[in-house]
Amino acid sequence: MEEGSIHPQSREELIGTTPDDATLDAHSIYKLVTAEMPPTFIFEANDDDAVIPESTFRFVAALKEVGVPVELHQFEQGGHGFSLRMVRDMPTEAWPELLVEWLGSKGMLD
Repeated sequence: MEEGSIHPQSREELIGTTPDDATLDAHSIYKLVTAEMPPTFIFEANDDDAVIPESTFRFVAALKEVGVPVELHQFEQGGHGFSLRMVRDMPTEAWPELLVEWLGSKGMLD
């Protein structure tokens, strides 16, 4: 939630225009990571205009630091919130298959 690492309007709507340090910490996911978190699968697009990659990198680094397994897939295109829609004929179209493969490798589909 630090200024410059999140879409400004989202930040303002979530925590206001002048949040104190405690509010920033409470809403910055990378500061909330613990070793008890489950294995984490992350996918994003580099052309996302709402979430910058640096935010993801901080989260991934925090997970690794405490030993939580994490897999990150970055796609060149996809924008923000592509989910299962709007990805036909784009590399992001592969994310559901990548997730199923990852879940299987973690024994989560048994």
